Amino acid sequence: MKSALALVLARIEAQEIIEEQLSRGGFTRDNLSLGKAALEAYFSETLMMPYGHFSNAFDRRQYDVEALARQFKTSFEQCAKRLTSLRKPGQERIPFSLVKIDKAGKIVATVNPGVFRLPRQDGTCALWNIHDVIHSPGNVLTQWLELDSQLQLLSIASAITSGGGAFGAPRYTHAIALLCDSKYARKTVYGADRFQDHELTPVGLCCRQCQRYACAVRA
Repeated sequence: MKSALALVLARIEAQEIIEEQLSRGGFTRDNLSLGKAALEAYFSETLMMPYGHFSNAFDRRQYDVEALARQFKTSFEQCAKRLTSLRKPGQERIPFSLVKIDKAGKIVATVNPGVFRLPRQDGTCALWNIHDVIHSPGNVLTQWLELDSQLQLLSIASAITSGGGAFGAPRYTHAIALLCDSKYARKTVYGADRFQDHELTPVGLCCRQCQRYACAVRA
């Protein structure tokens, strides 16, 4: 309800600003509606989770997404997405990326992919915990990933459901994962206690591009 009201306010109060940003963005006719929807969603998220209050709360709670979603009365996904946008000059927080997949392993959304830029047409590495958590909604799984010898990442994954609400109404399950460079992990509740002693899971971007030819799950 809160997020729906925030989205209505975005469409009423922020349309002039949104239209101005869209005109600067050089959007084509095909993706203009997607750009508008993304900006409206971003406005609603900032309304529910104001930058200063939200980022300070993350510092106090060590980036505990579940606890902060409860505090700000938002969903896990909304809170995770807001985390990826805390890049205000002089007030930057951990640079997170976000990946969202469906039950088939297809990537349906990415935010700030950065160095973990995944090829959408090939799915994701089968060793990644984002595939495990989709079968247990409500849980949060962490995993240390080694993409190559130069890049180690902390993955924070959780499954989310939508739809339902009535008998026979279909429900949909997706999994999302927040990713950050392991050098930032000690600042989070997920990596603080295990920063010095953790097991790395060697992963690749996808089987077609992966250089780990001896991998037992290689397709």
